[in-house]
Amino acid sequence: MTLSFGDHKVGTTLNLSQFPNTFLKEIESRSEGNISSPIIEILLNNNPEFQAFPIQEYIKNFRRKLNSINFSKSKGLEFEIEFPLSWYFNEGKRPNVLWLLKNDLNGVSNTVTVYLISNKLGVTPDIIASINPLELADEIFALDNITTEYSSYNPLNFSSTRMIIDGCYGVRLEFDSKISRLGFQGEFFIVIYYVMFRDYLICISFYVPKLENEINKEDNKKFFDLIMNSLIVLDKYK
Repeated sequence: MTLSFGDHKVGTTLNLSQFPNTFLKEIESRSEGNISSPIIEILLNNNPEFQAFPIQEYIKNFRRKLNSINFSKSKGLEFEIEFPLSWYFNEGKRPNVLWLLKNDLNGVSNTVTVYLISNKLGVTPDIIASINPLELADEIFALDNITTEYSSYNPLNFSSTRMIIDGCYGVRLEFDSKISRLGFQGEFFIVIYYVMFRDYLICISFYVPKLENEINKEDNKKFFDLIMNSLIVLDKYK
């Protein structure tokens, strides 16, 4: 093999044995489309189609599956859910927050949290177990209780939609908010899902910043509903 550098030619023999096996395996893997983080996130964020229609990334199965198995913050609840692969994620710092996710392209952020209903209501788990699930959901998701929960968000245009998610009682909340904390001020469209299973309450929140462009709320809700449709409460099938 001869390499040419300007007017100079250098004869050389390429010996693959000179390269570490791990390096060659990495090259082979990338040629098959297996691209490591954070390169894959950068490529997906800069894909023109996904920039114009973010939901297409998810529809085309560029997804990251998060699983709560053996995660102490899940309080023993085992579930899994899939998010867009381009969204960066970290473990939450607060006791109930499993994961924090963010899309650097449009600033959408997300939190996944698990609560014990008995702790929130100040009762023992056996009392929760004795209550009819639908009656418990009616109490937990009552509009007065929910609006009180989010009064600090200064919610505007608040609405609540009861849903069934993976066979569990749930609710989708949506509202506009002006948040002011420690000198930071921002306007958001917020969509929050609650899913109830036994004594567990899964809370998955999406925060869409209001930037220069008008937010298409319906498109965002369709996207977030699609993500929520991937939720599987694994304990439900044991």
